[in-house]
Amino acid sequence: MKYSELSPEEEKVIIHKGTEKPFSGKFYKHSDKGTYT
Repeated sequence: MKYSELSPEEEKVIIHKGTEKPFSGKFYKHSDKGTYT
């Protein structure tokens, strides 16, 4: 299996266990009806 190099964002999340700041994501204050999974 061949692996590609991680992007800086992927490395931050996967290697350094980084996450976005609370209440700052694109779905904060998102109110459209629907089923979210």
